[in-house]
Amino acid sequence: MNNNRPPTPNLARGSDGTSNTSGGSRLGTRRGASSSTSGGTRTTSSGGSSLQRRSTSGGSSLQRRSTSGGSSLERQGGLRRPGEVVVRDDGTSVMSSMSSPPGIERQVHANDLSTEETSAILRHDEEVRLSIEFDMTGGDGGDSDIEGDEFTFHHQAMVDAGDRSGSTPIVNISDEYDGKLKGYLRLTGQGGNNVVGHMNMLDDEDRDGHERSVFLSGDDSESSGRRIDPKKVKIFGPPQGYIPPQARNDSEPKFEDVDNPGDWSRFYYKPAFEGRSKAAPYKHHCLPTGAIPVPVNAEGERKINGWEFHYKGWENPEMPYRRGATTNDLMPKEMRGCVDVDILKKLGMDKGSMKDPLFFYQLILPICDPLRSGIEDDPRMGFYTEVEKFTNMSKAESGAGGTYGHRWKQTDAAELTRFDGVLIRDGVLGGSQGGLHRRWDKECKCHHDDICKSMTFTRYCELKRALKLCHNGSSPQRGEEGYDPAYKYDLIYNRIVHNCNAISKYADENLTVDETTWGYCGYGEAGSKICGRLTGKKKPKGGQTAIASDAGWCRPRAYVHRHKLHVYPPGFTREGCSELHQMLSKLKKMVISEDDPPPGTPQLHTPKRIYRNRPTVSADNYFIDDKMSAWIGENLFGIVATTPRNFLPKDIKHQYLQKEKTQPGSLEAKAARFSNPIVAVKNVVVPETGVKYQRVLVSFQSTSSCNIQTVNALNECNLFAEIRERGKGKSKRYWGIEMNHARRLYLSTYGQIDNIDFYIKSTNLFYCTWKYWHAPKNHAIALAIVTAYDIYRECAQGEVEPDWKVEKKDMMGFHKFREKLSDRMLKYTPKATSLPGDEAMRAVTAMPISARAKRGKESSQVTSDQFKKAKRFQTSRLCGDLNKFCKHVESIVRLSNKPRICAFCGLKTYTMCGICKDEDKKAVPLHYNSTKGEGKGMQCFYMYHNDSCFGLGKNDSTRILNGVKSNWEFPTLNEIRDNSGHVRDLSSTS
Repeated sequence: MNNNRPPTPNLARGSDGTSNTSGGSRLGTRRGASSSTSGGTRTTSSGGSSLQRRSTSGGSSLQRRSTSGGSSLERQGGLRRPGEVVVRDDGTSVMSSMSSPPGIERQVHANDLSTEETSAILRHDEEVRLSIEFDMTGGDGGDSDIEGDEFTFHHQAMVDAGDRSGSTPIVNISDEYDGKLKGYLRLTGQGGNNVVGHMNMLDDEDRDGHERSVFLSGDDSESSGRRIDPKKVKIFGPPQGYIPPQARNDSEPKFEDVDNPGDWSRFYYKPAFEGRSKAAPYKHHCLPTGAIPVPVNAEGERKINGWEFHYKGWENPEMPYRRGATTNDLMPKEMRGCVDVDILKKLGMDKGSMKDPLFFYQLILPICDPLRSGIEDDPRMGFYTEVEKFTNMSKAESGAGGTYGHRWKQTDAAELTRFDGVLIRDGVLGGSQGGLHRRWDKECKCHHDDICKSMTFTRYCELKRALKLCHNGSSPQRGEEGYDPAYKYDLIYNRIVHNCNAISKYADENLTVDETTWGYCGYGEAGSKICGRLTGKKKPKGGQTAIASDAGWCRPRAYVHRHKLHVYPPGFTREGCSELHQMLSKLKKMVISEDDPPPGTPQLHTPKRIYRNRPTVSADNYFIDDKMSAWIGENLFGIVATTPRNFLPKDIKHQYLQKEKTQPGSLEAKAARFSNPIVAVKNVVVPETGVKYQRVLVSFQSTSSCNIQTVNALNECNLFAEIRERGKGKSKRYWGIEMNHARRLYLSTYGQIDNIDFYIKSTNLFYCTWKYWHAPKNHAIALAIVTAYDIYRECAQGEVEPDWKVEKKDMMGFHKFREKLSDRMLKYTPKATSLPGDEAMRAVTAMPISARAKRGKESSQVTSDQFKKAKRFQTSRLCGDLNKFCKHVESIVRLSNKPRICAFCGLKTYTMCGICKDEDKKAVPLHYNSTKGEGKGMQCFYMYHNDSCFGLGKNDSTRILNGVKSNWEFPTLNEIRDNSGHVRDLSSTS
C-alpha cells in the first residue's frame, strides 16, 4: 500500500460503517466563472480564538426562501458544514466531521507541527490564494436566476477561478486499505475545477486507527500529492456515546440488507413508514429529499422506461459533446467566439479607433446608410437613416410643415444621433428620473452646457413627439395577417442582432437564453399583453424580450418579443419553450455547412453563418420541458437547464428523484449534500431520421432538491467540492461546498443575460412619455451601448489584433466609455468625416472639395509639422520676435464698407492682415484695436500671431484640428497656458 499518493476520491462513510464511494472523474481548470447556488455555511473568527461564531439562541438558522424550485438557503449560527475544511494563517487546520454536531472539532496548532509540515500548509495557503479571483458580476436575483433569492448570498460567497498557468496536474490514483477504498473527496478552486487537494471523509471507526487526513496537491511532484501527518490533523467523527437509532418495529430491515446503491450513510439515509405510530409498517429507506433507488432488474441494471440510473458518478467514455470538454477544460478555447478582424478593418477600424467609443457604437447602430456609405460590401443594416426616413415620412403624411400643419423642420441622422446623445449624457450624470428638462434650466444645478449646445429643449421635445421606428401605414394592423404587436420598436432590436452577427467571425458555441425586462407603467398594444404586470421581477409593470447571447461575450444572437399573439409550434404549449424554439430555428440557419458559398462571398442582409457547431444552450426552467428537450435533441442542439419539480420527465416516477423540500436546519440534509448526484441517462434514436441524442437528468441536493436536465451536453458527472474563502490575516478561513459537473457547467454559462441587464441598468436611460414603445426603444439603446463596449473590450485585449491592444491601466471602464460616447454624440457632425460613410453625406458633399480633402479625425492639439509650417518663413503667420510681428502690423488692411468674419473669434471685423493668407490666398480678417462694435477690445490680431495661441482660434479648430465650428469656444487663460507649454515642447523638438 502506497501512502504517498491520495486514493480515488470517495464520500463519507456513515456511522453504520457503509462506504460512500464516488467515481474517479478528471477535474481541472475552468474559464469564465459564474456564481454557485450552494448555501455554504459561513464560519467567522472572533478575536482569533475560535473558528465559530455561536448563536445565542442555541444555533437558530436564517433561511431565505426561493420562488424557483422550492429551494431554501440555510445559514446556521454556530454550525459548520459537515466535511468543511478550514486552514488558518496562524498554522491551525480544522476539519469538521460529516456527522459532528456544532462545536465538535479539534484544532492543530503550529507548535505541534514540524518546520517542513508548517511550510507545506503555508505553501498550500498560497496556492489556494493564487487560484482564486473574485467575480463581482452575476444574476440580478430575479426569479430567472437559479434558486431565486439564493443568488444574493452566493454572489457574495462565490468567486471565480480564472485561468492559471502551471496548474497542478490531476491526481487520480486508487489505493486499497483492508479491502475497502479510502473515502476521499476532491477539493477544487473557487468557481472552477482545478484540483488543489483531497479530503479524507472516512469516519473514525472506518479508519481502523488511522486519523482523517488532507492531501494537498504539491509543486514538487507531478504524479502525487503530499500528505500532512494524520496525527497532526485530528478530526472527530460522531460524538462520543453516539448510538444509531434502533429499529422502530420488526418490519424495518437491517441497514446492511437495505438497497443502498449510492453507499449513503445511515446518518441521512433513513427509513420511512406508513404512519407515525411505532407499529406503522415499513415503506423504504430514502434520502432527505424523499428519493429512493430504482430497483435492480433481471439484467442487473437500474433502468426504467429507457432511463439508466447511476448513483456513484457517471462518465461518457466517448466524450462526444462540447468538443470533448472535460473538467480539465470546461470551456475549450475552440468554442469561443470572436469578431471578424477583416470586416472591422474594412469599416475603418485602426488603432486610433480604440479611443473613439462612437466608432464601436455605430458598428451596432450605424449612423450612415451602409448601402450608400462608400464601403464595398458593407454587411451592416442602417438604423439612424431609417429612423430619419420614418420620422420625416410620418410628419409629412400628417400635414406638418404644409398649408395647414404645424411648422416642422425635417430631421436627419446627425440630429437624431445628438438626440440619443442627450439621453446617454443624462444617464452618465446619474439620470434625472424623468426630469430631463432640468438639463436646459440655467438656474438649476442640473443644468448642462453640452446638452444645451447640442440642441434646444423645444427641438428635443419636437423630435421626441415625432420619432418613429416604423411606417404605421404599411405595417399590418391588429386583426390582419402578419400582425406583430411589437412592430413599433422591433427595428432597433433587429439592427442590433443583425449587425452584431455581421461583424462576428464566429459565435460562441455556449449560448445563454433568458429574458430581459423593460419597465413601463402604462398600456401597450390592446389584446397582446405585450405590456402588463410582471411577477417576481424588480419592475412591477412593463414588458420582456427573450434574448439569446454568447455565454462568454455580450453578443445578442437572436431575440423574440414576449406577448400572447405568438403562434406556437405544433405540440408546444409553454411560452418559454415556444420562444426558445423560435430562436433556435433562426440560429439553425447560421450554422456553417459544406453547402455554404466560399468565404468572402457577399451575403448582404442575410443571416451570416457564424456557428461552427450547433450551440449548447443554458436556460432556466421557464424554457424547458420534455417536448423541448426532444426537439433540441432531434435537431442536434445541446441544452443545460434547471428543471422545475412540476416539469420533471414524465416517464420517470418522481419518487426516484430528489424532489421534496428539506427540513430547515437539518443536519442530515447538510450531510447529504456531499453525496454523489443521481444521474439518469437516456440514449434516444429517432426512428424517422436515425438521429441519435442523449438526455441526462442530474438530480442532487443542495440547500434543497435541485434537478438539472441536459441534452447533448454532459461528458461526465461526479461529485466534487469547491473551496471557498473568507476573511484575511488570522481570520482567514477556507471551506468546501458541494458541486457536480452539470451544476458547474450551468453556473458557468447561465448568467450572461443577467450581466447584460446589470450594465443596462447602469446606463440610467429614462424619460417620461405616454408612448409605451419608447421604453423598449431606450432599453435597446442601452443594449447597443453594452454590446459596443463589449466589442471594445475584446479588441482592447489584443488577442484578435495585436495592434489594437490597450494596456489595462489605459482601458476605458464602462462609465468612461459612456461619458466619451455621449460627448462624441452631442458634438457629432458628418462634416468632421471621422466615421466611415460620413464622406457620402450631403453635409460633406456640399462643402468645397479643397476643404473636404483635408478633413480627418479630430485632434485636440496641433502637431509638430503644423507648427513648423506656421513658422518656416519671414512671412509665416507665427511671429517669434517683434521685428517679424511689426511687418504684419504694417500690412494691415482696413475695410470701409463690407465687414469680414474674424479668423480667430468668428465675429465681424473691418481689419485684415495683408501678409497672412488663407487656403484661398486671401488676406486673413482679424480684429486690431477695435474701438466699437461687438469686436471692441478684442486682441485677435495679437493672439493669431502668438505662438502660444496657435491652434486655439476658431479657424484653427476646424481647418487644422478638424473640429466642429459650432463647438468652438473662446480660449480661457488656463487653455492658453496649457497650449503654451505644448507649443514650447514642439519648439524644443523642432
